Amino acid sequence: MLLLTVVGGFDAIILVAQFLFKGAARGQVVGWICLIFALCVFVAPLCIVRKVIKTKNVEYMPILLSVFLTLSAVAWFFYGLLLKDVNIAAPNILGFIFGILQMVLYAMYRKKVSIFKEQNLPELQKSCNNLGR
Repeated sequence: MLLLTVVGGFDAIILVAQFLFKGAARGQVVGWICLIFALCVFVAPLCIVRKVIKTKNVEYMPILLSVFLTLSAVAWFFYGLLLKDVNIAAPNILGFIFGILQMVLYAMYRKKVSIFKEQNLPELQKSCNNLGR
């Protein structure tokens, strides 16, 4: 089903760009479609950010994903800046901001996870959970 969706979406983009637009407009339409998909990549982890803030626990937010998404956003931003292409540079500004937000949250709440994982004390974890209720 996922493969069908990806192939169908790719085919739809090709057909729309090929038959509905000509010349420079075609490049702009494809650029806007890519911009939307790039924004989706950076916005997708926000549901985890909400969970981290709510639970004050970074167990479900991998730090390496946040770091490399941020580095990727910086690299693509400078590439877009050098090409003077807004469709490349613009979504990566947002990606950088979201990446920094995720890393700041990780720094704020990482201690709670590391205590439980390193010492492996389920009794302490249960008692702390009971105190929070």
